[in-house]
Amino acid sequence: MAENENYEVLKTEVAHIKERLKEQAEDRKIMLETQKTTSESLIRLTTVVENQEKTLAETKDLFSTEIAGLRNEFQQVNQSQTKWLQNLLEGTFGKTLKILVLIILLLLGAEIAGVDITKLANL
Repeated sequence: MAENENYEVLKTEVAHIKERLKEQAEDRKIMLETQKTTSESLIRLTTVVENQEKTLAETKDLFSTEIAGLRNEFQQVNQSQTKWLQNLLEGTFGKTLKILVLIILLLLGAEIAGVDITKLANL
């Protein structure tokens, strides 16, 4: 009888071990599926990050190009306006304009100083 009981106990233990092995195999299968899913997600996320970095670099280059273009355009417009003003002031009209401004400033200065311009004109 003792051998029968030992046999039953061993048989029960073997059944428990088989059941635990089966559970571990299922757990391993779930773990491998989870690992595969995680790896796929990581690959997708890496691709997304790489694409975003590429887009960011392209956008940065575009902004740099646009800023450089605007800077050049601003310099050209500024030079053009400066040349126009220089040409205007160097010509006959410019000389006439300078003389008129000088006369106006002299008259304003005399008026501020309290000199009666009409009396000076009658002299």
